[in-house]
Amino acid sequence: MRFLFRNLRSLGPNPQELLSGVEVVSPFKKITSPLRGAGGWLLGSLLLLVGCQSPPPPQLVIYSARSEHLMTPLFTAYTEKTGVTISHLTDGAGPLIQRLRSEGASTPADIFIAVDAGSLWYAKKMALLQPLDPKTQASIPENLRDPEGYWIGLTARARTAVYHRDRVTDAIPTTYEDLANPRWKGRLLLRSARHVYNQSLVAMHIHDLGETKTATMLKGWVDNLAAPPFDSDTHVLRAIEAGQGDVGIVNSYYFGRYQAENPDTRLQIVWLDPEKGTHINISGAGITAHATHVAEANDFLTWLSSPEAQKILADSNHEFPVVEGVTPNPTVQAWGTFRQNPIPVHHYGEYQADAMRLLDHAGYR
Repeated sequence: MRFLFRNLRSLGPNPQELLSGVEVVSPFKKITSPLRGAGGWLLGSLLLLVGCQSPPPPQLVIYSARSEHLMTPLFTAYTEKTGVTISHLTDGAGPLIQRLRSEGASTPADIFIAVDAGSLWYAKKMALLQPLDPKTQASIPENLRDPEGYWIGLTARARTAVYHRDRVTDAIPTTYEDLANPRWKGRLLLRSARHVYNQSLVAMHIHDLGETKTATMLKGWVDNLAAPPFDSDTHVLRAIEAGQGDVGIVNSYYFGRYQAENPDTRLQIVWLDPEKGTHINISGAGITAHATHVAEANDFLTWLSSPEAQKILADSNHEFPVVEGVTPNPTVQAWGTFRQNPIPVHHYGEYQADAMRLLDHAGYR
């Protein structure tokens, strides 16, 4: 009311005359005096205008470990569709998790997006996430989401082998263990063990094979290295093309990007472990424990599992949609179908510490 009175002063030297017949009351008391005269009409109009103003749309805040250029088109599409504005902070999963822990209940973040199931598992373990609405999880396969409903997968990617077609012609690798065979000595190229993608790959093998067989496989990989591990999958692909090695392990979408930039490449992808299934990981998301806009965050994550959003998510990065009925882009389809390892991906987090221990013991840095 003070705001209205201040503005009414601009109507003349005696604004009180305009308020004749108006009784100022608390919001909980019925107004009994009629509004009379020009002042009453003006005040009534102002009150009506104030009452009719719509609240501004909520603004979601997202902490994302997924590359900004991959997420911006989704944010833009969602804002155009709903009016909900989105602010985001992009960084690695580790720094974002540490930031959430430091901010505690005062965090502005509503959603946390990661590029590995192990990171989502750890965020849940640190009590940084809250359960999702059942509708948000409904269309996501059980093995690609948290069993207690704290996070979901958004896209899937395979971590498998790529080889040079001119230099690998007769003994194409068929399993991850096969790459530990001495026939690959001086021919294998890998990414650093420090990266979570390799830690999750090893975690899957611990779950499937046990520690002893997994340790033997890792020792064979290290013995077969043609060069020290690289800092990215892209460097592994370039090194194979250049002749530094003949075969390597990479995430499938890195191969898709490489193909797009090098359409005449002699590199070829192969789906390892056709019987047990090729290793699959996810990008995924959860709602932060202290989110301000919980309902809106659930709505956004539900939309991300819609066919419209799944196409944007998967096609933009040569990944696999996680929702049934949505097909990957033509480049990915051209690689052929394969069996995905059915292990629930939350196990990657459970075995991550053991994986790092085995990697270190094998001398895989």
